[in-house]
Amino acid sequence: MTTYQLLRANESLLQIISGNKINITDVTHLGIYAEYQRMKEEGHKVSYITIHLADKYGMTDRGVYKVIRRLKKKVNVD
Repeated sequence: MTTYQLLRANESLLQIISGNKINITDVTHLGIYAEYQRMKEEGHKVSYITIHLADKYGMTDRGVYKVIRRLKKKVNVD
């Protein structure tokens, strides 16, 4: 498969990603966000969750907040 073929096969999805200014490198943070959601559903406070995840993933708590904010943003699919 060539780059062209891959882009062509996923063109509509990639246009949505581009149109919403989603950074594709955020795919590396999906585990952090999934763990955030799980802990939030368990009733943990956001400040505790961010400190826990920052320690676990070697990030700052501010960095975890930024990841959470980006990944919970609503996407426009028009």
